[in-house]
Amino acid sequence: MIEFLKPIEVNEQELGFDAIRGVPIRRHFFGEPHTMERYEHAFYIGRWWSNWQNYENWQLAGGKDATQRATDIWKQALKEYQEPSIDPRHPGRHSTPTSRSGARTNRKRRALRDYAN
Repeated sequence: MIEFLKPIEVNEQELGFDAIRGVPIRRHFFGEPHTMERYEHAFYIGRWWSNWQNYENWQLAGGKDATQRATDIWKQALKEYQEPSIDPRHPGRHSTPTSRSGARTNRKRRALRDYAN
């Protein structure tokens, strides 16, 4: 979500006009230094939703699109959800301050581990 709030830089370097001029017609930009400098950080969507497998491996793995993968992730998270214990002396507070964030972190780790396999 934070990526949506970052201001967009508009300048000569970010627009990459030199890279555009430097690539011959019917060629790609992947070999250009401008592209390579930005490639790893250009995508705000994490590996949970995107799939970087080649097409053949993606098909062998079931060919799930982003919506199907997201559905699998939320269903798994719902299945694994454990309601945090509430301290009866302090309604509205969790018995341990990290119980929710720890569970969320563990779910993310499991989802990432499962996705990588």
